[in-house]
Amino acid sequence: MQIILIGMMFSGKTTVGESLAKCLNMTHFDSDKIIEKHHGAISTIFKNYGESYFRDLEENAIEYILKMHPNCVLSTGGGCIIREKTRNALKNKIVIFLQTSLQELQKRSTIDNLIQHSADIQQRPLLQKLEKLYYERENLYYETANFIVPTDDKNITDVAKEIKKIIEEIICQQY
Repeated sequence: MQIILIGMMFSGKTTVGESLAKCLNMTHFDSDKIIEKHHGAISTIFKNYGESYFRDLEENAIEYILKMHPNCVLSTGGGCIIREKTRNALKNKIVIFLQTSLQELQKRSTIDNLIQHSADIQQRPLLQKLEKLYYERENLYYETANFIVPTDDKNITDVAKEIKKIIEEIICQQY
């Protein structure tokens, strides 16, 4: 069984994926971490080679993980769904959209940046870009997902438990 988590940056895909994998006794993969392990920081890839090159790497990483690991939880990068080939690779998998409101994403992005970059925090450009990306990608998330799990006002454990419940229902329907 392959469980794929999609959603915007700051929606909790990695932390929920780790928790869910532990709960289900499965292996967890994060496509962004795989790319960084083999190619360096994503920001550097974008800066030096551009988004299209990064999307090629992302597409290949996701395809490889899904081919090599038939039982896993995969946390994807927020933009993986913009490529049709990647969306097609996710078909016939359990794809869960971690639906997070724009307001919650903005709040989380500020908190995340405070933690990671505790110095100067002028978030306006990030928040403006976040809003643009949110509206560009929203419909693709809905089109790609089999299940939608809202994450606003929920902790990681609650979201993972909600997904586990979905998985248990799928397993029960198969028998």
